[in-house]
Amino acid sequence: AYTPRILGVLNVSPESMVAESIAIGDEAVCERAAMLVSTGADWIDLGGRSITPDAPTIDDAAEQARLWPAIAALRAAEATRPAPYQISID
Repeated sequence: AYTPRILGVLNVSPESMVAESIAIGDEAVCERAAMLVSTGADWIDLGGRSITPDAPTIDDAAEQARLWPAIAALRAAEATRPAPYQISID
């Protein structure tokens, strides 16, 4: 049988149009992920580039510079407590 999964959104793009989804910095990223998991998220979807129509355009290198530290922070947090979620990149 198919089991639905819940995707929680964590944006490391400060210009995101969904303010409550934004987490900047290692501590904020880990706190947001923990909150999403505590409310039922099975996946954490990291967004590094805003799709807001009037958001500034950033290149791939800038997007990666936002995403890699967030991924590293989430993985480092696993050293003390295994993460019950998967990560996807938006």
